[in-house]
Amino acid sequence: MPNFDIFEQYNPSIGVNYFIEEQKDYYRRGRPPLKSNFNSKEEAEEWLKNYLEEESLFKSAKDDVDNLVCNLGHVVEKLQKHEYITEDDWDEMIRVNLKGLYNSTKSVVDTMINQKAGKIINISSIWGQIGASCEVHYSTAKAGIIGFTKALALELAQDNITVNTIHPGWVETELAQNAVEQSDFSYQEELEMIPQRRFIHPDEIGELVRYLVSNEAKGLTGQNINLCAGLSVG
Repeated sequence: MPNFDIFEQYNPSIGVNYFIEEQKDYYRRGRPPLKSNFNSKEEAEEWLKNYLEEESLFKSAKDDVDNLVCNLGHVVEKLQKHEYITEDDWDEMIRVNLKGLYNSTKSVVDTMINQKAGKIINISSIWGQIGASCEVHYSTAKAGIIGFTKALALELAQDNITVNTIHPGWVETELAQNAVEQSDFSYQEELEMIPQRRFIHPDEIGELVRYLVSNEAKGLTGQNINLCAGLSVG
């Protein structure tokens, strides 16, 4: 079974829901997902230290990290036009999505380079690809992950490390339901704007993550994969 490492910004239960059936026993045995805000290099290094210590309790492990699933995110509490987004709102969105991404990957890249193997999967958003009105700061932060993915993939390709990003559209979660409720559209109206007329299920993201960390995906790197029920194409 691949060794899944979860970096979850606020609610670790979401991270667990992204994984498939055979992962459940791993958590039933008492290993909770470790979380961190990754505000600094020190926080990221402390996370890695704690991870390796806990991991050694569950298997005979070397100090290695096989896979990183970077699921950092920030909730847009209120939709608003760019002119009303404060500097604090902007800085917080960039800090969580991009500085958090930098710190979390920075904490494991040296280990992956030394072992000449590793897979990094970032979870972003389709709004980084197509933009979202009244969410300029969110769309900008998510779009930054696209460039990060491509550049880091090129940098690490010769070390047998792949870097890819999944861009989900609307996902069947409580968070998405809350976002719809504060929008100008009803749930049914949102569905009508999606070509497949449905939201993505969290298990679909989990299955794609499982593929990306498998040996079958070793030739995939630097890719930004839209999992959005057709939102990106009209």
